[in-house]
Amino acid sequence: MLYQKKGDTVLAGSKMFTVGGEVFANHTCDYGGLFGTVTEIRTGPDQCTERDEPDICCDLQPPESETMVMEIKDRFSALFGYPKQLEDLGLDCVILAPSMLEPMPEDLPAEDGRLLSLTCFYDSDSGCAAQTLALSSDMGLLLRKMREDLDTYEIPVILSHVERRIDGYQFSYEAKDAEVEGLYLSYTISGVPVFLSQPAGHNCAAQE
Repeated sequence: MLYQKKGDTVLAGSKMFTVGGEVFANHTCDYGGLFGTVTEIRTGPDQCTERDEPDICCDLQPPESETMVMEIKDRFSALFGYPKQLEDLGLDCVILAPSMLEPMPEDLPAEDGRLLSLTCFYDSDSGCAAQTLALSSDMGLLLRKMREDLDTYEIPVILSHVERRIDGYQFSYEAKDAEVEGLYLSYTISGVPVFLSQPAGHNCAAQE
């Protein structure tokens, strides 16, 4: 079956995918570290692949930082055995398996697994500070919470590096304006809560 209407949903294992919904490509695929939007979902005879799980068709957002652009180019150049440019990758039409993606739900899902924490590390007057922003068993929810927190900063930032950890991810951000120096902003999603107490205020200089 072909799902193309915005809002159409398909449950794949424990993950709910929505046409028009946001997703994050995890470390199990070559597109790991990129965010995107589901454009259509194919199941059964309408699938383009021969997998036993649905085809999730995605429009992936090209990385903005030079570091991540080089990482993606190097990754695919090594995979194909010859130089690849970003425009060669067809990021606007990528078909991935549900296991390769983390859907980002609008609402808090029911907790049915191990607890994960989202912790923000940022500059403060006294140096580097940390704040736990959310606790959930759903990776997708924490990814959305991270994106929502990024919207509170006055200085536009871009994702510069994604590091896979044993029990989660670390996301590093830099100022979009190259003239802004010394901005430190990092988020960690971990299976073990890093900080459970929240320091007063979240008063990074770049934040409202």
